[in-house]
Amino acid sequence: MSTARPAAPFFDFPGYPHPDYEESIGGSHHLSLSVTDENFEGIKNRLRARDIPFMEVEGSHAPNLFLADPNGLRLELYGEPLGYALDTYLL
Repeated sequence: MSTARPAAPFFDFPGYPHPDYEESIGGSHHLSLSVTDENFEGIKNRLRARDIPFMEVEGSHAPNLFLADPNGLRLELYGEPLGYALDTYLL
């Protein structure tokens, strides 16, 4: 059994075109969405085909990338099945 514990990550990517963060009531830093390995490459290809900028993070436990939606909300697509963190089922 793994002793790894998931943690709430905070990221800063200097130079990436995210809008400046503003403290607000009811705000958020980013939304993370689980994406299966089977869909991850297809999503990247569709983002590229539409010239939607994203940043891929290498060296992570699972593939992940960051982008901003049309309203500026920061999105993370994380390549691990829903309910898992570090290969451990949490739900």
